[in-house]
Amino acid sequence: MVNLRPHIFEHTQTDQGHYFFLARRPVFGPQRQLMAYDLVHCGGAPDDELGACLAAHVDSLAAGRQVFVPATDRLISARDKMPLPPDGQQVVVVFPADIKIGDSELEAVHRMAGKGYLIALADFDYGRNHNALLPYADFVILSISGRNDTTLQQLLATLHEFRLRLIAEHVDTLTEFERVRALGFDGFMGAFYRQPRISESVELSASGVSLLRLALRVQEASLDARELERLISANGILGFQLLRYINSAAIKLRRKVDSIRHAIIMLGPDEIRRWTLLVSTAVASNKSHELIRSALWRASMCELLCGESGRGDPGTAMITGLFSLLDALFDKPLEEILSLLPVADDIRAALLLGRGEYAELLACVLAHECGDWPAVQMPPLTPARINAIYLRAVRRADRVMKGLFDTEAEAALVVAD
Repeated sequence: MVNLRPHIFEHTQTDQGHYFFLARRPVFGPQRQLMAYDLVHCGGAPDDELGACLAAHVDSLAAGRQVFVPATDRLISARDKMPLPPDGQQVVVVFPADIKIGDSELEAVHRMAGKGYLIALADFDYGRNHNALLPYADFVILSISGRNDTTLQQLLATLHEFRLRLIAEHVDTLTEFERVRALGFDGFMGAFYRQPRISESVELSASGVSLLRLALRVQEASLDARELERLISANGILGFQLLRYINSAAIKLRRKVDSIRHAIIMLGPDEIRRWTLLVSTAVASNKSHELIRSALWRASMCELLCGESGRGDPGTAMITGLFSLLDALFDKPLEEILSLLPVADDIRAALLLGRGEYAELLACVLAHECGDWPAVQMPPLTPARINAIYLRAVRRADRVMKGLFDTEAEAALVVAD
């Protein structure tokens, strides 16, 4: 995996004196298929501002999936004006363990359930604060940290009597995933899906490496439009997928693009270079779509952070973010994969040694990904600006995925064990 030294900067706040971060985390089913997105937040923003942010972004972050949203004070007291999409069946309201359960909270839960909203209880501890909400709950989220199999089995047996769906949280390794799946959990949250299955018996895909080498060749600024067209067109798979993406509804061009030359004219060489790299990485790996999506948003966020903070070259930053997940995409050590690719020294230093300005960009992105909020800093950008960049990067990654993969096929994708 990527070896990064910590880069901790002093906090920066917005002009209003407060900040917050909003992010999403995937929720997987037993076959590692994407089931939903869990929205998380952190910061000192007033609750009404957080509620407004959720209202503005929850639909795009959900990307058509069921979405878990935090139960803020504003949401609980909203009554008939809940700041959520109208399709309540797709929304799961998550009540934290430390929420005070009184008559008003029970009334709010009853009202939400009556309108079709689903209810989840997070950080659950049986016999404590949540018990009054159990009759209304559809999901219970259990942290597996510090809990052995016996303890988890006892909790599962008790909670299954309520006909709940049980989600395991903090599942951060493939071993943990296999362990808790065998116990009978219905959903899984954590970093396990980004972990590579390193095996000497697994052959590194020669065609995948060849495609990445071609994509890196295309990034060379010295290439003119004619040479770009020749290189991309020479690879039938890449040319086909690139045209498929460009002609998808995600790009929204008014005219159909029928050749690589036409695409270069319509979008320009720089855009073609960017999309060639993103598309080639997605096509080169046969891993889960959510893992590919993670690589795409890392790439976009690194690129956008670089451009707005003035740290280095955005194109190099994009490659750094994209290639940070090559080990998981190919199930081989990152150093081994990079040794086969013509990668610049500053990218190699960032990915393997955690050194340089691109390592600082990637460290900020990875801190956001794992919820290490104090480390999500990139001077001179404010936290509010970083949050906006994150949301833009997620939308960009979703757009690429929508253009590359059929929606129904993506929903039904199951990763073989």
